[in-house]
Amino acid sequence: MQNVDLIIAHGYVVTMDPSHRIIEDGGVAITGDRIIAVAETSALLERYSAGRIIDATGHVVMPGLIDVHAHAGHEFFRFIAEHAPQMAWFDIADHIYFRCSTEAFWETEGRLSALERLKFGTTTAVMMLGSAPRCDSPVYADAHMEAALSVGIHNIVGVGPARPPFPRKFSTWDGMKRSDHWSSLDEQYQTSEAVIRKWHGTRNGRAGVCVAASRLAPNPQERDLEIDEFFRDQAKRMRRLANAYGVLLTGHASAGIKRGLDSGQDSMAAAEPEILGPDLVVAHGLGLGPDTISRFADTGTKVAHCPTARVHYMQRCPVPELIDGGVDVAIGSDASAADRTFDLFKEVRMGMTLHRTHFRDKSVLPPGKALRMITIDAAKVLSLDNEIGSLEVGKRADAILIDLHAPHLWPPYMNAHRIAYAATGHDVRTVICGGKVLMEDRKVLTIDEDKALEDAELEWRLMHKRSGLQPLMEMPDGFWSGSRY
Repeated sequence: MQNVDLIIAHGYVVTMDPSHRIIEDGGVAITGDRIIAVAETSALLERYSAGRIIDATGHVVMPGLIDVHAHAGHEFFRFIAEHAPQMAWFDIADHIYFRCSTEAFWETEGRLSALERLKFGTTTAVMMLGSAPRCDSPVYADAHMEAALSVGIHNIVGVGPARPPFPRKFSTWDGMKRSDHWSSLDEQYQTSEAVIRKWHGTRNGRAGVCVAASRLAPNPQERDLEIDEFFRDQAKRMRRLANAYGVLLTGHASAGIKRGLDSGQDSMAAAEPEILGPDLVVAHGLGLGPDTISRFADTGTKVAHCPTARVHYMQRCPVPELIDGGVDVAIGSDASAADRTFDLFKEVRMGMTLHRTHFRDKSVLPPGKALRMITIDAAKVLSLDNEIGSLEVGKRADAILIDLHAPHLWPPYMNAHRIAYAATGHDVRTVICGGKVLMEDRKVLTIDEDKALEDAELEWRLMHKRSGLQPLMEMPDGFWSGSRY
C-alpha cells in the first residue's frame, strides 16, 4: 500500500471535474499539498494508508470556494452608511481608507476577513486593497498579506493607483496624532511594483498580487473629456504593468449608479482594446452590450459577477448572455460592506434569483452552473484552473466538507441541489487548504479566533475615533417605518 498524509473518506464527493463526476461514497487522498487520488472510498482504502483519515459520512466534499472579487478593509466598514447614496458611500470609504487607516487597521481587518472566508469555505480570494487601492506605501499591503496568510487561505491582493485627482492626500497616525502627505500617480505605481516584487508567487504559491483599477474605462455617466482621457491612459499603463510582471489585471466596470439615469449604458464600451485579454478580470461588468460581449469572447476577457452588490446599481451584469456568448464568468462577494458577507453560497442563490427574475424564466442559471461559478469557473477566471477549482489528481488539495445533517438541508437526496439551493457558509464544517486542515468541526486551527476578534474590535473603535464618522453608526431616519429610507 502507498502511504499518504491524509484521506477524506465516505463523503458525497462533488468533483467539479470536466465530466462533473459525483462519487456517492467517495474520498480524496492527499500527500503534501497535492491530491493523489479521487475515487470510491473502498478503492482508496485498498490502495492507500494514511497518517490520518477524516470520516466525511453525511457530508458533501467539494473543492474549496474561490472569491474572484472583493475589497480589503470592508470588514471594518460593514453597515456604515449603507443607506447613503452610492457616490457619497465611495467618498466615506476613501476617507476611512486613505486618511484614517493604519498598518494595524490593515493587519487586523485582513486577519478578520480571512477568518470569515475560512469559516464560510473560501480557500482562495482576490482582495483589492480598499475600495480603490491604498498604494501610497507598501506597508499596508504587507500588513494585510501577513495577516491573511496567517489564517492559511490563499490570498491575492490587488494594488494600483487610487482614483483621481492626483496627487492624492493620505494620512498616517501616531496614536491619535495625524500627519498628512501627498502621493503622486508615479509614486503609487512604484508602490504597486514593490508589492508585486515582494509578494507575488511567494509562500509556496499561497500569496499572489494582481494589478487592480478602480475603473477600467471611462464612465458613460460623467462625460468629462479630461477624466475620460485619464482613465484611458491609466488603463493602458496598468496593462503595461500587469504584462511586465505576468500578473492578472482587474478592475471595476460600472455605470448607472445614480438613480433615474438610463440603465442602457455599456460600462466597457469605451475601454481601450489593448487592455482586453485572457488575463483581464472585469468586476461587476454592468450594462455590457452585445458588441462588448463579442469583444470579450474574442479576446478571452473574463467577468466577475457580484450578485448582492447589484442592488447598489441601476444596471445588471448580463450573465446568461455572457455565458451564451462564450465568456467565462464567476461569482464574487464584492466583500462585506455595506450590507454583505463573504458567504458565497448566498451569492450563488442571489445570482440565480436575479437572472431568473429578469428573464421570468426559472430555467436560467441552473444550480450546477452556479456552483461552478464559485469553483472551477472561478479558477478559470483567475487563470488558476490547472491548480484549483476541482478535485482532480495533481491539483492543489483545497477541499471543504459540508454537513448535510440539518433541517434546512432535508430530505437526504439530490445533494448537489441541496447545496446550491439551501446550504450556507455556516454548514461548512471542515476546510483543507493546500493539504492542511485549517478548520475542523467549525474550530479554526491556525489562529486564535477570539483573539482575532478582540484585536479587530480594538482597531475598529480606534478607526471610528480617527474618522469622526460616529453619526453614521446611528439609526437612520426611516429604518423602522415607511417603504424606503
